[in-house]
Amino acid sequence: FEPGEEDDGVTALVPEKELNELPAVWLEHLVPGYIMEKTERFWRAMPKEMRKSLQPFNESLELFMSYYREHPHLQDIAFAEVLRDYLREIHELDVDIDIWENIELPEFLQMKIAVLDERGRVRRVVRELAENRIRRIGQLTRNDRRQEKYTVFPLQEVPVNISVGPDHKGYGALTDENDGVAIRYFVKENEAANQHLQGLVRLFILEENGLFRNLLRSVKFDKNVLLSMFIDYADYKEHVVENAIAATLQNDSQNIRNSAQWENFKLHIRENVYQFLLDEITQVEQCATLIDEIKHFVRRTRNGEASREEIQNQLDFYFSDGFLRRRALWAEIPRYLKALKIRADKMAGNIGKDREKAEDFIEEITPFYEKGAADVCSDETTFAKYLAAEEKQIRIFAPTIARKR
Repeated sequence: FEPGEEDDGVTALVPEKELNELPAVWLEHLVPGYIMEKTERFWRAMPKEMRKSLQPFNESLELFMSYYREHPHLQDIAFAEVLRDYLREIHELDVDIDIWENIELPEFLQMKIAVLDERGRVRRVVRELAENRIRRIGQLTRNDRRQEKYTVFPLQEVPVNISVGPDHKGYGALTDENDGVAIRYFVKENEAANQHLQGLVRLFILEENGLFRNLLRSVKFDKNVLLSMFIDYADYKEHVVENAIAATLQNDSQNIRNSAQWENFKLHIRENVYQFLLDEITQVEQCATLIDEIKHFVRRTRNGEASREEIQNQLDFYFSDGFLRRRALWAEIPRYLKALKIRADKMAGNIGKDREKAEDFIEEITPFYEKGAADVCSDETTFAKYLAAEEKQIRIFAPTIARKR
C-alpha cells in the first residue's frame, strides 16, 4: 500500500472465534521495527520542558529500545504505561499518560486486524478491539468524578451490556471500590458478573453497616480453627461475612440493576444472611478438621518424601492469602480436602504405591500450584483447566469421592 493510505502498515490476521481472546495491548506494540518510531512520536507529543530532559533525543531513544528488548514482559502492558513508567524510573519525569490520549499516529503505526471467517477469508478489517472500546468507556466513567463512587445504589440503571460494535458487547457491573461502588464495563461476561456480585456485597455493607458489625461479632472460632486457617489472615471475619452476603445473592445478583430491585433484595439479604453465615462458619470448621486429619497422616511419613511435599503444596495453594475471597475455589475446597485426606491416609500406609499413582500425573497439576491460586482463579480459561486437573487427581487418589457433575 502507498504510505498514508488507510491500509498502510501492519495487519494481523485473526480468526473470528479467537478475536475476543486477543489482548488489546498486544496490538499497541506493533512489530519490533516500528517501536522506536512510535516511541519518538509519543515523546515528541510531551511538553517542551520534558523533551529537554531527553536530549540528546536519539541517544535516549536507543537507550529505551535496549531496555524494551531486555524486558519482553512489557508487551503485556499498555504501551503508554510502559513509556510512563520508564520515563519516571530512568529520567525522573512525572508523566501523566493523559497527554497521549489524543495523539494522532500515521497509518503505518496503527495495527489493523483482518478478521477471518471459518474458511480463512477476510470478513472485515478493524482498527480496534472491543476490549479497547470498553476500556475507553470505562475510562470516561473513571474520569467523571461526579460518577466516580456511590455509597447508595446509583439513580441510573446499571446496564447488563452495551454495544461496542456490530459483533461485540461490553458488560456492565457495579464494582467494589472499598469506600463506595462504581459502574464499570468489562470484556468478559463472567468477569462482569463476579464484579457485580462483589459490588452489591460492598453496597450492602455500606448501607447496612450496623447489621454488618453484628454479623462480624457472630464470627467466632476456637483456637484450633484459628491456628489451622487464619494465623496470618487479619481480615478473615470480614471475608466470612462477605461470603455469607454473597451467598444470599448468588443466583439473583445479575437481576439487580436499579435501586428499586436493590431495595427488594436488601430485605431478602436481611432475612437470610444469618443462615448463610452459619453455613459459612460450618464450612470453615469442617475444613479446619480435615486439615488437622490430613496433617496427622502426613506426619506418619518421613521428611523429604515427595508425596509429603506435594500434599503441603496443595494445602498452600488452597489456603494462600485471601483464600476466602476466591469464592469459586473456596466452594470446591471441602471436597478437595476430603479427597486429599483419603490420599494422605493411604500414603501413610504405602508410600510406594502413592508415588506410582503420582508419577504420571503430578506434572500436570504442579504448574497450577506453582502459579498460585490468585493467578489461576483470575483467568477463566486457566481456572477451568485447573478444575479439570483436580477432578483427575481425585479419580486417581480418591475414586470413592463422587464425581462432580
